[in-house]
Amino acid sequence: MAAHLSFVPGWNAVQLSAIRRWIAGLPVPHVLLGDLNLVGPLPRMVLSAAARLEDPVGRRRPEGRRWRALARTPTYPAHRPRVQFDHVLATGLSPDAVRGTGTPSTPVSDHRPLVIELAL
Repeated sequence: MAAHLSFVPGWNAVQLSAIRRWIAGLPVPHVLLGDLNLVGPLPRMVLSAAARLEDPVGRRRPEGRRWRALARTPTYPAHRPRVQFDHVLATGLSPDAVRGTGTPSTPVSDHRPLVIELAL
């Protein structure tokens, strides 16, 4: 699934939680990507917190069902990236599924694209 979340702090986390609930019933693996307007580990933390809220007993999810960031690299601003607003997160993928990552320079955006090569 691809998403472009709000830049309004807090509201983007609400939107991300809603997306996670919406895709929860779909078959795995789940891959969520886009400009989430959340920095660093925040998207993974929001996805994990939303899962814990729905499981008040606190059972741990099986390893294959935990959300993982598939790349950790700055994507904004495009001319000299310092912050990661763009993310690719997944659940149900093997940790060795990522074959490569990159953030190539392009002339068409203020963000660099986050490119992930997966072997499924």
